[in-house]
Amino acid sequence: MTRASALANTFGSEANRMLNGSGGYLVGFEYLINSLVIVVIGHKGNARTQELIRAYWGKPMPNGMIMQLEPGDPLPPGHPASGRGMENGQPTAYICQQGNCSNGFTSAAALSEALTLPPQMRGQQQVRA
Repeated sequence: MTRASALANTFGSEANRMLNGSGGYLVGFEYLINSLVIVVIGHKGNARTQELIRAYWGKPMPNGMIMQLEPGDPLPPGHPASGRGMENGQPTAYICQQGNCSNGFTSAAALSEALTLPPQMRGQQQVRA
């Protein structure tokens, strides 16, 4: 989000000055701020890691993206899931949006159910990073 803030501060006044050319910039900025990021922490070859990934791919998420990390791989500083890891030695997924992340999901069924909820309901399950 730091990079997004820097881009907004740098080019924000230009968007006002050049309205005809700023549509793509504004759409991209809105996507960056509101996109849904599913962070899955677990070994790539692990069946439970793959189940969590398939739970995401089984849902229509036009504003979503998924990141699969090996345990111990760092996230960029400031990422809302930074410092989180696997829970109880199990591959774990986190739903992150607008600087917040959910509690961890170790069950593909529970992740799938959470992704079905409206965004405002997902927000109630999230904790501030």
